[in-house]
Amino acid sequence: MENQIAHNNRMRQMDAENSNPGQSAVALLDSATLAIASNMARRGDYKQAEEILVKSLGTSSIKAETLNLLAKINVQQGKFKEAQELWKQALQNDPGNTSYIDALAECNYRLNNAPGRSLTNTRRVLLILNVISIVAIVIIVTLAVSLK
Repeated sequence: MENQIAHNNRMRQMDAENSNPGQSAVALLDSATLAIASNMARRGDYKQAEEILVKSLGTSSIKAETLNLLAKINVQQGKFKEAQELWKQALQNDPGNTSYIDALAECNYRLNNAPGRSLTNTRRVLLILNVISIVAIVIIVTLAVSLK
């Protein structure tokens, strides 16, 4: 696995040095890293999957997807607070992603209610609307700060 990460970093460096950067090569490497970590997580090797994702996070061209997978891994381990923060970061990178919004709403529900209880449709809609409102506020504040 370390060899794969080192190879990915060399490819990124080569792309950066090239006058015509190979965006598709970097994206392909990032997708491969994500797939490897996803397979590890499916096998239950959460720690190694997390290590790979955290190492690739700083240079990933698919940051939101990486954060999403990290959040899912945290949920599998019962770390809902950590997952909540990761989904918030993913939404900052991809504000309109309804999958992340739904996952964050479910995570918020699990943090605030008894474990194992599922959401009713009405509660799910209300929580999703609440999360959308929070995301909208974050976007508005970010835009306002950037316009100053």
